[in-house]
Amino acid sequence: GHQREQAGHQHGALIQAAGRRNQRDHKAQRGAEPKPERLRKAGAKFDDVRTSAWCRCVDTAKLTFQVAPKVFLALNSIFNDRNQEPNRTEDVRDLVRAFKGKNNLALVSHNFNIQALTQESVAMNEALVLKPAPGSPAGFTLVGKLSP
Repeated sequence: GHQREQAGHQHGALIQAAGRRNQRDHKAQRGAEPKPERLRKAGAKFDDVRTSAWCRCVDTAKLTFQVAPKVFLALNSIFNDRNQEPNRTEDVRDLVRAFKGKNNLALVSHNFNIQALTQESVAMNEALVLKPAPGSPAGFTLVGKLSP
């Protein structure tokens, strides 16, 4: 079962893998919304939405969270630039570790980046729920995975 946490007392981060290009058409064909979108519609609140600069990440963030996301360059894909992985991962870790919002932080990135950060692989539109843990080396604890 899921434990309900008191509203306003717990905050966390959601890191989501980008969806495919032309996502609106794909969603209409499948008839399914990504779980983060269902969470938002169910009342989950996000104080801040950060995304990779890649178009499909920006589109995923806009469609899922219904806001204009802020580009956070450390979320850009490390697939073709692996030497950037340690610095980018640490920048994202610092962002999650330092997050003090009343509600939640949403991050939209790429599977390679998410794997480097969490050691978990995600599919398109899957998301991981992280709870900030400022004293831990990771900067967070992994709470769970949300699949579309």
